[in-house]
Amino acid sequence: MLLLASMQNYIMYKKHNVFLGNYVVKDKKIVPEGSYIVMKQLDGGSVFSRDLEEEGSIVLILEDKNFWPIMSFLTAKEALELSDRLRLAASD
Repeated sequence: MLLLASMQNYIMYKKHNVFLGNYVVKDKKIVPEGSYIVMKQLDGGSVFSRDLEEEGSIVLILEDKNFWPIMSFLTAKEALELSDRLRLAASD
């Protein structure tokens, strides 16, 4: 379980979040070198878990050296649709 902020710095996330603080923008581009992970947001705030059996919101995260520049919160329906589309794309 990960706590990203203290209660004094409680973050209210939106549907999609882009954080560019660790990057230099060059030619209107950033170049993250991470990979996508899926986590659960446990408290509606800043507590996240890699244990997908936990109760909570589904979060698709681009993780780049322990920095999360992109976070998207998905409904169960959106996650299933994305899974189906990825499976279809990968079966070529």
